[in-house]
Order: sequence, then structure tokens, then C-alpha cells
Amino acid sequence: MSLLEKFGYKKDDFAIVLEQPDLFKSNAKTTKVVVGEKTTILGSINNIPVPATITVTNALWTRLTVRDHKIERPNEEPRISQVFGGVFSNFKADVMLQIDDTEMSLYDLMKQFITEAFGSAISDDKVNQQLSENLALNGLRNGGPFMFQQMGAGISGIQHAVEAFRSAGAVDDMRSVANSDSFNTAYKFVGDNSGMQVTSFELGTQNRKLSKTSQGFIDIVSAITENFERVVAHKKAAANLKIDLDSKIGKLSMQEITDKQGLIDLELNMAKDYVNCWSGAARQVKIVQGVKVYANKYNAVNAPCGRWTTASGDTTTDFDVWSNSSKVSENTEAEQIAKVQSASEVF
Repeated sequence: MSLLEKFGYKKDDFAIVLEQPDLFKSNAKTTKVVVGEKTTILGSINNIPVPATITVTNALWTRLTVRDHKIERPNEEPRISQVFGGVFSNFKADVMLQIDDTEMSLYDLMKQFITEAFGSAISDDKVNQQLSENLALNGLRNGGPFMFQQMGAGISGIQHAVEAFRSAGAVDDMRSVANSDSFNTAYKFVGDNSGMQVTSFELGTQNRKLSKTSQGFIDIVSAITENFERVVAHKKAAANLKIDLDSKIGKLSMQEITDKQGLIDLELNMAKDYVNCWSGAARQVKIVQGVKVYANKYNAVNAPCGRWTTASGDTTTDFDVWSNSSKVSENTEAEQIAKVQSASEVF
């Protein structure tokens, strides 16, 4: 007698597990990353999925912001929701990829790309020297900022986070967002290695197909590799412009030389913008009459994160700013709207 028969089951009751495995894949929207533990994460390079793991060795929660977000939908009254933002500073991690049954670091993969592109024309020492100067690849080991946000954050979760953040020593930082009327709250820690020690966090992903600008955080592997591609592309453009300038410099007026040098400097500046942000960088885009207009500037990308945990001594604190979270008791919608409208008084 089979085990199925022993417990009164038929083969058809369980055959679907292998016949339609996609039905049994996890539908979780986030991946929990525990500091100090190797975690399997989503990874992709140039839109090609890559099995990956991340081991975060350090993260300090050092900044907190809350801003208003106006939601306008057809046949609905406009409403205001809250966007909670933060920064994990001194964020250190090892990212490993599984490529054709071989495990390699993200750094080693980029090194292989460059070596293959140049072949025997470039030495191993030269590749190492070039990559050692690229902060986008080495920063994870050395520590840098990882920016995150939660759209439509819950009011009670926000209040809890703000109160704990202030109690731990954060100071008001509204001055840094004075140019934007949408921010109602901003706090930060001052001083090196100052902040709340992060022990875990939930990392989400964004669907770029739903974005008007086709941008957004997908995973940390793509965030870092795309940043590297951005730096290379702008520095390559600057190098080509410099070659063109040098070849024509004897025939150009001072104004023409100044204009061409300005284009070179612009490309080099765009290569530097947010090179140290591990959640990625995105070029500023405005939609004008349905057409994308690109600005010569990059902004940091925020990774979706609405739950994280900090520790101080023996005390562990959970933070949860999901608006529909089962972990945080939410007020009624009417109460939330009332609190949002008086956010400047609350915070």
C-alpha cells in the first residue's frame, strides 16, 4: 500500500504540484534580509535573471523623512497619502552570483566582462586598478548609503518610527528639504557611526512597466550594475568629446572650445551623480504632453522597504509602516486623513 492510499488520498490530489509548479511559487512581495546571514535574493543583469545571495554585514538607520503624495485618479476625489523615506548608512554587504554553476562576486563578474572585452590587450593588474577606483562596485564592501521608501505609509507606523528615531538621538532636518513643500517631517543622526543599528529589513521590488518613466528599483544586483553602466557610458561620451575637441582645437574659437569643454564637464558630472547609492540612480525625467524629457541630472532611487528591525543592547524594536499591515493597528481611514492633514502639528 502506498502512502497516498494509506492516508486516503488519490494521485490526482497531489499531481498538480509537479504539473503546474508555478502555482506553488511564493507570491510574497518582499524578501527579508537578516544582517549577518546569507539571504537568497532576486537578481538580474541587463534584464536577465541571475540567482544571487546577499550577506549584509552592517547597516545604520540614519535618516527619516515623510512627505505628502497627492493621488489623482479618474472619477475620484484627489486624496493625500504619506510616503515614508529613510536611509541605511554604512551599508556593507557581499553580493554573490551563481553563473553557470560557478559562484562569483559581482566584482569578479564585472572584471570578467572587461577582461573579455579587451582580451589579451589588457593585463589583470590594469583591470583590478580600474575597478578598485570604481566606488559603485567597491562601495558595498566599504560601506555607503542604501535609500528606501514606503508609498502610502500607515500613520500609526509613521508615528512609532518618528518617536523612536527622535528618542534615539535624531535631530530635526527640515532645513534639508526646505525647497519642497511636500515634506512635513525630516530627522537625521549627526556624527560618524551615529544611528540605529539595523538587524533586518524587508526588501521589495518595483514594476517598471507601471512607471511613467520606466524606472525604479528592481533588485540590488541590477541597481549596482546599471550604476556601473551609467558611469561607463558617460565617461565614454566624455572621452569621445575630448578626442573630438583635441582634433579640432586649432580651428575653434575660444567660445567654441568653452562650449565643447562644457559638454565634456557635463558628461563627467553625470558620471559622478549618486555613484555611491546602492539602491541605484535614475535620470530625472519629466513627462511633457506624453513625451519623456530627460534632464542632465540623476536622482537616487529608493528601494521599497516598509518593515525593518533595529537593536540597541538587548532591546530589539520592530518598525512597520505598511498601510495595510497586520502587524500594526491602523486607525480608520477618516482618522488617518485627519492626522495627515494635521501632520505638521503631529510631527
